[in-house]
Amino acid sequence: MVNRFKLVLSSFLLTMTACSSNPRKNVVEAGNQENRPVWATGAKVNWTEGEQVLFRSQYTVRGDERVNGCYQLARIDASTTLLREIAEDIRGQINNAQQSISETAENILNQSVSSEFSGRISGLRFLEQYHERYKVSSTERIDCYLLSSINKSDYEAIRRQIIHNVTKADPSLKAVLNKKQIEFFSNIKNANESPSSQ
Repeated sequence: MVNRFKLVLSSFLLTMTACSSNPRKNVVEAGNQENRPVWATGAKVNWTEGEQVLFRSQYTVRGDERVNGCYQLARIDASTTLLREIAEDIRGQINNAQQSISETAENILNQSVSSEFSGRISGLRFLEQYHERYKVSSTERIDCYLLSSINKSDYEAIRRQIIHNVTKADPSLKAVLNKKQIEFFSNIKNANESPSSQ
């Protein structure tokens, strides 16, 4: 009986410890919608709809900062998110081709995500925004979510610029990335051709 009591007591204490070490997020204020929009809840960072590439970015600030400032930082982060997704896609293509990437080319890919990117981001539009002000224990934070879009042609122009920078740094990658580039354009062309136009 004593052992059983000890088992129940230790189980209760473990549960209480887990609850206290994992505090709940208490939403104090949400954007202009009752629930978080679907695009802000999913795990997907980017996806395509028709001729648009859509992507979600998020930024968090302290609770005593202004919501407008949080959205401004989320807009800056949107550009970084776009460049990061393109760089990861290119890195994945190189890995799939079982081609090693030189240190210089790796640095170029890393720079493409930072402010050192020498290309221009044009056509980036901000469609929707949503924020949540919340407390965890006594700490207040604001999460700002931003839904952005860019036309596939503008997306490809940025992608080509990054590929150009990488292949200039490591010419051995040129054949691999050019092959993938041709496949990418073929897939877009085939997707845009409807059965009635053939």
